[in-house]
Amino acid sequence: MMKKKAIQLLILVLLAESLVISISADEILVTKYVEKSQLKVGEDLRIFLNITNPFNESLRVRIKDHNSVGGSTLEIECYEAIIPAKRTFTLEYEPLAIYLPGNFTLSEAEVTYIDPISGKERVSKSNKLTIKVSGNMSGNFRATKTIRIYNCNGISLRQVSYGSYIGVGNVQINFPKQERNETTATIEEKDIIEKLEKILEKSLAFRAALKILEKENYSLIQKNFSKITKDVFNFTYSYVNPKGEKAKLIGKINLSNESVYDLKLIKIKEAKNKELLDLIKTSIALLFLGIIIIVIGYALYLKIRDIRKRQKMEIVASIDTNTSNDGEFQEIEENLERAKKLYESGDQKEAYSLLSYALKEYLKLKYELNNNFTNNELLSLLRKKNCEESKQIEKILKLCDLVKFAKLSPDRSVFYQTLEDIKRLVKNVSKK
Repeated sequence: MMKKKAIQLLILVLLAESLVISISADEILVTKYVEKSQLKVGEDLRIFLNITNPFNESLRVRIKDHNSVGGSTLEIECYEAIIPAKRTFTLEYEPLAIYLPGNFTLSEAEVTYIDPISGKERVSKSNKLTIKVSGNMSGNFRATKTIRIYNCNGISLRQVSYGSYIGVGNVQINFPKQERNETTATIEEKDIIEKLEKILEKSLAFRAALKILEKENYSLIQKNFSKITKDVFNFTYSYVNPKGEKAKLIGKINLSNESVYDLKLIKIKEAKNKELLDLIKTSIALLFLGIIIIVIGYALYLKIRDIRKRQKMEIVASIDTNTSNDGEFQEIEENLERAKKLYESGDQKEAYSLLSYALKEYLKLKYELNNNFTNNELLSLLRKKNCEESKQIEKILKLCDLVKFAKLSPDRSVFYQTLEDIKRLVKNVSKK
């Protein structure tokens, strides 16, 4: 017997999978099937729902389904699931116990999703199924079981209720429409309102919406019911939170099957808040932009001020340097005159030493040298600076060293020629 059931179930799964071939490439396929379509009183009905995603990306779907068979009801008010790309998702419902014989029809399941191509909300429906239940019941005793499931928006609720009754029959409630301005309802209307409120209390979707409102500190300020047909009513529950933001819960209630549908939670604050948020964002952006402009402007001001300050200092330093240089060049010329007098008085060695000293002082001024260099170091530095007179300077320094250290005694004309060469160098620089 178990083997036969497994084979039947496998055939049904394969049949559902084969239907994927005929699916349109732009919509999902929803297939409802059961383990057995013919049962006996006392057995359990197992229902399955296959959802095939043909798209190249995963889809978040919401399932809504109502199944009522042999005294048992499974009401899926909302069930969220993610279907992987190019895959089939199978949802197995809770088994339904069969209490009553007869022929029953399982309604279409609705699957809502956002089409990834168009970006619009779409609804796909499953097939209907006929279930035949055989068997007998003793007397007129009837048992019932109702399971309600809500698993959406991060809220998971499950409700199971049992009942029993004797006999068969429907109790219909109706009252005539009255034109009046009274604020109090009749006793008959109050009974209807109580029944509508009880149906809402049983609705898991309604309770889930209430939880969302409670988390955001909304309080009920008004509720209203309006009749559409004999058994169908519109309802509107109005709420407000401490910030003055308003919200509404609206939908429809069917008295005959005690169902709640077309439930919507509307937050009136959203449009205004969006405008306010956009205004705040724009203001903050402009504020930061203004701060950046001020900072950049101040930084430029400081930089320009420093540049001008440095320029003024350079001008002053240039004036001071020129004044100082004039005095130092005069001192060099005086040393040259002293060297001439020393030579004429017969002190040849001191005369050449003073010529060497005056030449080095001239080089220190011209090339801004602060250290005392040896002759070789000084000549090497002059070559690096591409000094045009480097050869002449080298010749003079070597001559002076020979007189000082080697006791060379050059001709009288050599001294005066060397003196004139140094004077000419000093005058050329001092004129600049």
